[in-house]
Amino acid sequence: MAIKKITYETIDNIDYQSRLSKLLFGTQNPPLITKIAFYYGIVGWFYFFIWYLAAFLSIAFIDTIEHPEQIKANFNKIGLDYGLDNFQTTFSNTLMMTLICLGVVLVSLFLIYRRKVIGYYLYLAGWIVSILIAVFMLGFKFYWNEVTHLDKAIMLTLIAPYFVFMYMLKKTKERQRAN
Repeated sequence: MAIKKITYETIDNIDYQSRLSKLLFGTQNPPLITKIAFYYGIVGWFYFFIWYLAAFLSIAFIDTIEHPEQIKANFNKIGLDYGLDNFQTTFSNTLMMTLICLGVVLVSLFLIYRRKVIGYYLYLAGWIVSILIAVFMLGFKFYWNEVTHLDKAIMLTLIAPYFVFMYMLKKTKERQRAN
């Protein structure tokens, strides 16, 4: 194994990495339950982010594939089944707003890691708003029929434990203030 020569460039690179790490994670190491909440949330966030991003990009670049008119016709058919005009645009807008909500969720996870109560509020708001956007823009019937029950169950398991985590953090902070 060769030893890399340390240069000013590698030192600067390490410095940027440590600054970014301090910015995102802070300087204090959180307790185990906070780390569990953070990593659990990151895994769920990653799953849905990749899924929504892939769907958004496939719709955005639909005209670059061969025979896009067939796919657009299928979108129109799905839209008509659920009473939506211009389903492709509505679905694309829904995905874009959901990706913005997932951006809020990602920021909130780093706040949770830093043990900020506001992180839990942002986390819950991001997930709940993303669900409400889908329900109100695409309709409850579409949401119930087209989103798999597994995805709904995963969303529920990503939301429900955070009420407990938030409660535990609030109690810990109250005890710290009392002492």
